[in-house]
Amino acid sequence: MARTVSLAIIAIFSLGLVYSGTPGDEPQTVYDALDKLEAADQTVQLDFPKTTLEPVFFVLGKSTSLEITSKSKKKTKTFTIQTDVITIKEALIRLAETMDLEYEVLDSTHLVVSDKKR
Repeated sequence: MARTVSLAIIAIFSLGLVYSGTPGDEPQTVYDALDKLEAADQTVQLDFPKTTLEPVFFVLGKSTSLEITSKSKKKTKTFTIQTDVITIKEALIRLAETMDLEYEVLDSTHLVVSDKKR
């Protein structure tokens, strides 16, 4: 039981998330900044076998009002992501965990993606 809780805590803190907002308006958890996105609760189903980040972010941007800027150096790294219908927030969390990414939420429609700093 203690190992399971420890792994869950490690998994929660493995997502690097930065919120650039008003002072005093900082997120309470690493996922809260994603709630600032207008599209956070919109749903999407991802089915990308052997893909790179660019097509996934392109689809997420086109299906929402979200403008995603990627500064990741992992643009050519291939991965597979297949989900049921999930929220944009859940999709972004899954991508961050899969590709070791972090996000900066600039405002309700702008997201900057970069490689997680170690």
